[in-house]
Amino acid sequence: MVAAAVLLAAAVSLAGRPKIQDVPGTEQMQTGIPVARIYGTGPGVESLRAKKWSALADGTLVKTGDRLRIGAAAAALRFPWTTLIVSPGTTLSIPPSIVLTANLEEGRVEQRAVGDDIIKMRTPEGVVRGSGHLIVRRHDGKTYVSALEGTFDVATGPGTLRLDGGYGTVIRPGERPGSPLALAAMSSTMHPGADPVYFRRDRPVQLRWESAGPQHYVQVREFESDQLVHAADVAGAEYSLTLPLGLFRWRVAASGPEAPDGKPSPDGFICVVED
Repeated sequence: MVAAAVLLAAAVSLAGRPKIQDVPGTEQMQTGIPVARIYGTGPGVESLRAKKWSALADGTLVKTGDRLRIGAAAAALRFPWTTLIVSPGTTLSIPPSIVLTANLEEGRVEQRAVGDDIIKMRTPEGVVRGSGHLIVRRHDGKTYVSALEGTFDVATGPGTLRLDGGYGTVIRPGERPGSPLALAAMSSTMHPGADPVYFRRDRPVQLRWESAGPQHYVQVREFESDQLVHAADVAGAEYSLTLPLGLFRWRVAASGPEAPDGKPSPDGFICVVED
C-alpha cells in the first residue's frame, strides 16, 4: 500500500500525467497524495481540515481526500496535464480513488483535456468521462453538462448518454441523462470585441454583449499566458470590473438557470494602461 502511494506521488512530481495505472487494481488510493496546486483570483479559497474551513495560499498543494470551497473569487486547480477552472460559490473534493476524480457538490467546473482523458467528474446525479472541453454545473439538485468540444460519456444508474461537442444534457436525480440539447451560441456583438479597447488603470472596465438570456458567465484571462484573472456569474448583459495594467482576453457565455451552459463568445480584447 505504501509503495503504491510513493509511486503515485513520484509520478505527480514529474512534468507528465500521474501514472495512476501503476497502482494495483486491488489497492485503494491513499489520502494525502498531492495531485494539483490551487491558485485563486482573489481571497476566499478554503479547505476543510479538522472539521474547520481554513484559507489556502496561492500555490498550495491539493491532495487526495481534500475538500475545497471557493468564495467570491474564482480559482484554478492546476494538475500536471490539465487545469480545472472553478467558479465562485463552488464546493468540490478530490476523493481517494484509483481513477482521479473530482466530486462536484455545488457550483461550476470547466476543464479542457483535448487528446487526453479529462479528470472524471462526479456529482450526486451522475458521472462524466471523456476527452475534450467540458463544463459541469450543479445547483438545486440537478447536474448540467456542456460538451464544448470532444466526446463524453454521461452515466447514471439507469443508463449512459454519449455526448458530442456542441451539445449538453441535464441530469435529474435517479434518471437517465436527458436527451442531448444543442448548446446556445453567443452573438459576436460585444464590447470590447476583436479590436482592443483601452481603459485607464483604476477605472472600471465596462463589458457589454448582445444576448436575450437572463444569466451569463464572464471569464477574463491574461493575453500572453492564458492565466485566469477573473470569472463571475452575471445577471443581464453587461458587467464592470477593475483590472491591473496589461492586455487581457475575455469571453462570455449563456449560463442557465435551467439549461446547460452555452458556447462561449469569440474573445474580446482589453488593454489597461497608465493614466
